[in-house]
Amino acid sequence: MRRLTATIVAFTLAGCQGEKKTQGDPDAISDTGGLDTAELEPSYGECVTDDDCEQPEGCGEAYCDLHSLLCMVRGVDADGDGYPAMEVDGEVCEGGTDCDDASVAVHPGLLEVGCDMVDQNCDGVLDVLDDDGDGSHDRICGGDDCDDEDPALHPGADELCDTIDQDCDGEVLDGAGADDDTDGSLDIDCGGDDCDDTDPRVNPLEPELCDGVDNDCDGAVDGVIGLTAGIPVSSSDGTSMLTCSMAWSGSEYGIAWVDDRLGPNDIYFRRVTGTGVMASSEILVTQGGAQAGRHQTKWTGSTYGIAWTDTRLGPGDVYFALVGADGTVLASQQRITAELANSYSPGLEWTGSQFGVAWFDARDTTHGLEIWFARLAPDGTKLGTEVMVTTGASSFQAWIAPSIAWTGSTYGMAWMDDRSAQGIQFGLVDAVGGLITETRIETGGSMSGDDSVPLVWSGSEFGLIWIDQLSLADNYLFGRISAGGARVGSDLSLVSERPPLMTTLGYLAWTGSEYGALVQTMDYITMAPTFIMSHVSAEGALLGAPVEFPLASSGDLPIEEGMYFDAHWDASRFALVGPRPDPFTSIFQAMLFFYADCD
Repeated sequence: MRRLTATIVAFTLAGCQGEKKTQGDPDAISDTGGLDTAELEPSYGECVTDDDCEQPEGCGEAYCDLHSLLCMVRGVDADGDGYPAMEVDGEVCEGGTDCDDASVAVHPGLLEVGCDMVDQNCDGVLDVLDDDGDGSHDRICGGDDCDDEDPALHPGADELCDTIDQDCDGEVLDGAGADDDTDGSLDIDCGGDDCDDTDPRVNPLEPELCDGVDNDCDGAVDGVIGLTAGIPVSSSDGTSMLTCSMAWSGSEYGIAWVDDRLGPNDIYFRRVTGTGVMASSEILVTQGGAQAGRHQTKWTGSTYGIAWTDTRLGPGDVYFALVGADGTVLASQQRITAELANSYSPGLEWTGSQFGVAWFDARDTTHGLEIWFARLAPDGTKLGTEVMVTTGASSFQAWIAPSIAWTGSTYGMAWMDDRSAQGIQFGLVDAVGGLITETRIETGGSMSGDDSVPLVWSGSEFGLIWIDQLSLADNYLFGRISAGGARVGSDLSLVSERPPLMTTLGYLAWTGSEYGALVQTMDYITMAPTFIMSHVSAEGALLGAPVEFPLASSGDLPIEEGMYFDAHWDASRFALVGPRPDPFTSIFQAMLFFYADCD
C-alpha cells in the first residue's frame, strides 16, 4: 500500500462520501456539503491510503470508510440483490460476487434449479446437470451424458469390450475387441455370442455350412441338411417372372430378375451381402419399353454385366447392361444383335478383360437355330465381328440355352441340338473370337431339358451335366471334357437308384477341389418338387451318396418346379435365387436361399 506522507487528507463526516481532498493543494477536489474548507478540521482522522480504490472504471464508487480511515469502493449492484457484480464490461471487479448482475435470481446463496443451463448460485458448477461430476451434462437437461449417474460414461470415454456404451455414441460394439469382424455380433469374450470375432461369416445369424466350422455358433459343426428359409430380394411392389440370375463378387451377391411392375418386362437388380442382408435398394436396369426374358449376370471385379433376351423390337434380340459395384446403372440397354431373325437365351462369361456372349440365332434359314458368339469390351461395346459356332449341318435346330466357360485362353460352349438325334454339342472359340472346333459330345435317342447344359472349368478340364431321358425315369448325368474339346472318362449318374424322377433344371460349380451338382427335380409319383445335391471328384467319381431334400424343407415354400433359378458357389456354400409366389398375394418374388448338406 502507498502511504500518504507528504500531505494529509482530511475528511469531515459530510465530506467523506466519495471524494478525497488534500490540504494545501489549490486544485484539490472538494466535496464539503457547502461548508468552507478553511473551517474544516479532520474529525475522524485520515484516510491513510488510496490504493484500495484503484480498480477498473465502472466497477464501483470510491469512498472513505470513516471507521477504518481507508479509501474503499462501493461495488456496482445493478440488479439490487445485495451482491456486487463480478464483472462489468469485460473487466473483473475486485470483491464482486454476482455472476449475473442483471438478474436478481442469480447470486451466491441460491439453490440450483437445474436443466436451465444457468449457474444460479454463482459457484461455477451447473450442479444438477452433472450429477456424476464427469464434466458432461445430463441428456435430459440438454447435455450429452448418456448416464449422469456414472462418471465412467460420457462422451470421450474409452469404449470397452462389453455391452455398455461408454462414450455415449449410441454404439456398444465399437470398443477394441468388441466386434473386430464387424458382423454386428459381440465377441463372446466381451459378453456377446460371436464365437469367432475374426470371421464375419461366423456368428449366430449365419447359416451352418459344410466347412468344418461352427458357423452359427450353436456349438455344433456342420449339423444341417437342406435349404435355409427364403430371403425376399425383390419388393412387394413388383411381380418377378420366371427368371432370376446372380453373381458373386467375393463379398456379396448381385441378383437380377425380370419384373413387370411398370407394365413391360424389365430387368431389376439388387446387391445382397453374403449373410443375406440387402446391401442396396432395388434398381431398374432397363429403361423404357423393355420386353426382357432369360438373362445372365457376371461379376468382373468392379462391375456386374447383365445380358438378356428382349423382344421390344420384334422376334428377339440380345441386350447388355452394366451395373457398378455400388448398385448403380453405368450403361443400360445396349443392343448386341440387330438381325431381323430371332436372337435369344444368351450365355455370358467374363475372362478378366472382356465378356464372351453366346446365344441362339435364327438368321440362317438353312440350318434353323444356330449358336452365335460375340466378344464385348468391359463397357459392353462389341469387339470384332460375330461368329457362328455351329457348323457343317443342314436342317438342324439348336436348343437349350448355351452355357459358356473361360479356360484362360479359350471359350468353351455347350448346348443341345437335334441335327442327328438329340444330343450335346460342344464348341471352342479362341480369345479373339475365332472358332477352333465344334463337335458332338453325347449322342442318344433322347436328351433334353428345360434350361441349359451347365458347364464349368476346373482349371484343367471342363465339367458338364445334362438330362438323359432314355427311359421313363429321367437321369442327370455328369461328364468331363478336355481343354481341346474331347470327352474324358465315362458318364456318371448323379441321381442313381432313385424312384422315377422328372428332372428339369440343374446347376454345376467347381469348388476348387470338387464339382458340386445341384439338380431340381419332381417325383413322377408324388409330383413333389425336390432338390438333389451331389459331390463329384475331379476324376469324375461320386463323393458319397446324393443327398435329397424337399424344396419346402425349410418350412417356407421355396422355388417351384419348372421355374428358372440360378445358383452360385461362394467358396463355402451354395446360394440359390429363384421366383417364389407369396402365399398371401400369389405375386412372385425373387427369393434367396442358402444350401448345406452336412451329415
